[in-house]
Amino acid sequence: MTINVVVVTTDAVVLGCDSIASSMKPVIDPFQVFERDEKQSFVADAEGRYTAKFTANDIQWIVNNAWGGVTKLFQLHGQMAPVAAVTAGLAKLKNKNISNIAAQYYQQKTSSPFRTVKEVVTDFLQFMREQYAEHYKGSGEQPIDLREDLRFLVGGHGQDDPFPSAWELDVKNDTSKPVFQEGRTGISWGGQADAVERHFLGVDSRLRAKIDTQVRDAFDGYRQQMHGAVLAYLNENFGGRGADLPPLTLPDTPTADLAWQDGWYYIDCGNLPVQGAVDVVSQLAMMQSLRARYGGGVPTVGGRIRVGVVTRDGFRALNEPQLEHKYTGLGDVI
Repeated sequence: MTINVVVVTTDAVVLGCDSIASSMKPVIDPFQVFERDEKQSFVADAEGRYTAKFTANDIQWIVNNAWGGVTKLFQLHGQMAPVAAVTAGLAKLKNKNISNIAAQYYQQKTSSPFRTVKEVVTDFLQFMREQYAEHYKGSGEQPIDLREDLRFLVGGHGQDDPFPSAWELDVKNDTSKPVFQEGRTGISWGGQADAVERHFLGVDSRLRAKIDTQVRDAFDGYRQQMHGAVLAYLNENFGGRGADLPPLTLPDTPTADLAWQDGWYYIDCGNLPVQGAVDVVSQLAMMQSLRARYGGGVPTVGGRIRVGVVTRDGFRALNEPQLEHKYTGLGDVI
């Protein structure tokens, strides 16, 4: 898992991420999917084998390992359209790190004619789709729902672009969409971002979905109660008079579009200086790292926070450490 954050101002795009990679395995709780008889007892054949039926929604991805020092921030394009990206999802394709593949793309495009961020985004998505398809080539007809996600937040400022822009790429589903462009500014995020979501909205996506489901179920239950109460009233007062009662049709269950966005915690990104945008990105990434570290289980977000800035002049990765040779030997041994 990963935290990706992007802030778009009128002058720059600032991208940030953590540096932990984790491996996951698909797990199914057998007690939820075993076939049962009418007494809800598990059914086994003569050899003691059980039968299970499940859907893709029954599969849970469980983290079984994590390690730090991973590069999830990289430059995609320079020269006339400086563009950079952060990534979440699959850490490798064809046994190559995503950063390695991104570097390959960058080297191939050193003399490209692209002058807008949109051109780079379209071309990069096609490139990654080819890598993604090749990665799953040997897996047969594996349903797309069972394949792992690979997403990018991409930002840049082309020479033919009047303003910087940010885009969201979903490689598995082959989609790209602008997040901020044409002078629009703001903050967006991707990956594991429940702490960031709660900071800005008061709820995260899982809690929001749970509340929406509870509201819908409450409306459905109330509609069924009303249906039963009205039928009982009609039968009691008119059923014995020899008249055929017409079929009872109640209005459809209403929907409740709760105003989640009304609680948005506003930050004036349009007037943020670049240093302010850098601070916002790094603090939001740190917020999610703290949530992962102290939330129990294997931390899936954390390590060094990496931040990069893209302006019309180019891309800068901030305060990147140099590799060090730390262990030079045992000085007390001859």
